[in-house]
Amino acid sequence: MGRARCAAAVAAAAAMLVVLAPAAPAAARPDQERPVAPAAARLGPYPGNAVVDYRPGPRVGVVHRDRTDRPAGARYSVCYVNAFQSQPGGARDWGGLLLRDARGRLVQDEGWPGEYLVDTRRAAEVAALVGRWVRGCAAKGFAAVELDNLDSFTRSRGLLRARDNLRLLARLVAAGHAAGLAVAQKN
Repeated sequence: MGRARCAAAVAAAAAMLVVLAPAAPAAARPDQERPVAPAAARLGPYPGNAVVDYRPGPRVGVVHRDRTDRPAGARYSVCYVNAFQSQPGGARDWGGLLLRDARGRLVQDEGWPGEYLVDTRRAAEVAALVGRWVRGCAAKGFAAVELDNLDSFTRSRGLLRARDNLRLLARLVAAGHAAGLAVAQKN
């Protein structure tokens, strides 16, 4: 299967997982209910490659923030989680769950220096760690979680497969929905 065709299959499967899974579990408590994003809401500008603390304008209805940040008050807040690779400087957050090559070296995303791929073949262990981060997003009051870098297998030099990432994604979507969060995925 060609790379473009494989990426399209992964995107389609991810969309199905995100769309078809229930947004809030039947067992969710009323105080865990999350708002629905306003249909006409504008996403605030996201400064490229910048870590900033800014105040969204009055017409911004959706705000996207890192899992280490707080939600944006009354706005629909999406919690960003780099679920399939580390953030720059965040390799230690993953313990021994980062992907290593045959020589034992961490596998880096060549397009994002300092970001190392997660070993998604260890889905249960990775889901336990990332699931804690997802539940942390819910506890802070975020309405949704965005799980980034599903396509990391395409940058793994053949060490990971799409099925590895999809198995992990299924666990993470379930964790997000169990926490009462809407779940999104990009890349």
